[in-house]
Amino acid sequence: MKALGIIGFILGVIALILGIYNMMSLAPYADSLRNMSDAPGSYLYARMWAEAHSFSTLVGMITMLIAGLGFLLSIIAAIKTKHKMAIIATVICLIALVFGLAQGTHMFS
Repeated sequence: MKALGIIGFILGVIALILGIYNMMSLAPYADSLRNMSDAPGSYLYARMWAEAHSFSTLVGMITMLIAGLGFLLSIIAAIKTKHKMAIIATVICLIALVFGLAQGTHMFS
């Protein structure tokens, strides 16, 4: 069970890093391209925005899946063993899951 907590912790940290990267780098880039695509005759910017937005959504979905898997593994370990690392991993996975939900499903758009 301790191994499940460690695996959940690692998955949570990976998902948290992906979620923060998506929020701080990919999403602002897609928003800036959206502002440029509003100009008339800017078909290239519109295509670039569509690709950047699609990639940002994909990274959000991947973050959501990794965080969900890490949450399941760490919650099982936390319930069975009450190990502190598993409890911390559960919290980290929940935070990463919110980041993934924010960009992957447009929950907060």
